[in-house]
Formats: sequence, structure tokens, C-alpha cells
Amino acid sequence: MVLRGLIPSLRRILSSAQALSWFGLALCLGLATPALAQPVHAVGAENEYADVIAQIGGPYVTVRAIESNPNTDPHSFEASPSVARELAKARLVVRNGLGYDDWAGKILAANPAPGRQVIVVQELLGLPRNTPNPHLWYRPDTMPKVAQAVAEALSRLDPAHAAYFAARVRAFDRSLQPWFSAIAEFKARYGGTPVAVTEPVADYLLEAAGCRIQTPWALQAAIMNGTDPAPQDVSYQNRLLDRR
Repeated sequence: MVLRGLIPSLRRILSSAQALSWFGLALCLGLATPALAQPVHAVGAENEYADVIAQIGGPYVTVRAIESNPNTDPHSFEASPSVARELAKARLVVRNGLGYDDWAGKILAANPAPGRQVIVVQELLGLPRNTPNPHLWYRPDTMPKVAQAVAEALSRLDPAHAAYFAARVRAFDRSLQPWFSAIAEFKARYGGTPVAVTEPVADYLLEAAGCRIQTPWALQAAIMNGTDPAPQDVSYQNRLLDRR
């Protein structure tokens, strides 16, 4: 099922995405100016969003990522007292939504703070609560919108550095262009390629690259939620793999 050159191209897209965070850090260093005595304390419920906050805020933010361990199952994550304290003192919070981090919403509701800025990515993208795939950071349109929303939130909290935050958004958008180009190149060359997956972590990215996901959604959802998939779905998946 996989065309020659497909896997290297997919790896290129994924490696480009990983390189963006390093590129953003380098840009931060290039634009850095003396930090405030009291930078904005920000929290990303997921590591992916914490990285964007750091790139946009530069020296004017301190950032904590809550779900940063790749070995942690986010679907069974339980917030510790230290996590609750971290969120309670945050002036800016970015969280995913779609049931992925409801614990964060509950902690914030129990610890209101005047002026706190909360960005729920599901709401930012205009997605309904019942959207089945919560892995929104793999959508190509997600992070540019998150970066812009973070800049606007930081500008409200620290208006003296609004121009800096706006410049960081422009630099962030430029850093994404190689990734967008790789996706477009892949789609032009391999669009329509059928693929099989396990859980839906990268479904949004695969769809943006023009792939046709053949694995039944029921099987993907079962694996994502830690339940046993139906035998007929397993059988169908095995047939897909046998035809590769």
C-alpha cells in the first residue's frame, strides 16, 4: 500500500515539524532583549502548546508544560497538587480541549484569577465538543492560530511589549513555511495514497498531506481510549497490512 518514497517523505514532514521548535528557539535568541523583572507566568497543558508560548513570549514569559513526558498516557492523567498550584498562579494558560485536559479546566474554574488569559484550542479552531480526534496540534492550521492568540493574550497582560510579541508571530509563521512546503510537495506527489494507522495521533497531518486513511475509526478510537477493538476491525486492519 505504500508507494516508493512515501516513508522518506513522511519522515521529512515529521522531522521538519520537530526542527521548528529548535528554529524558534534560535529566533528567540536573535530577538531577545533584557527580560522583565517579573515575566508573565504561563502554562501549556500540553508540551506542544508550551513550546509555542515560549517562542512567542521569549524573555517576557516563564513557561511550564504539564504533560511533557511522552510516556504519560494523557487519557488517564491525574493532576497532582503541584500541578494545581502551577495552574492556579498562571496568568496565561493554553490547553487543548476536547476532553483531552478537562482536569485543567476544573482546576482553573476552582481557582479564578482576575485578568487570567485562557486559550482553549478547540474553541479557537471553532470545533464542537464532540470532535472525535483530540490531537489538534497535528493540524497544519492549529499552531499559527495558537501563536496569534498567544501574542494577543500576552499583549493584554504586558502591553509594553506588544510589538515584540507581534514580531515573534511573524518569525514563527516564517519558520513554518518549510513544513507547509513539505506537506504540499508530498500531497502533489503522493496524494490519494492509502495508509493504515493504529490510533489517530497523526490523522490530521496525514489527511492534510492527501493520504486516504483506511483503518476503521472504531479501531483507532478503541486503541486511543485503551479498550479492546472489535474482532472484525482487527481482521480488517490485518488485511490492510497484508496488502502493503
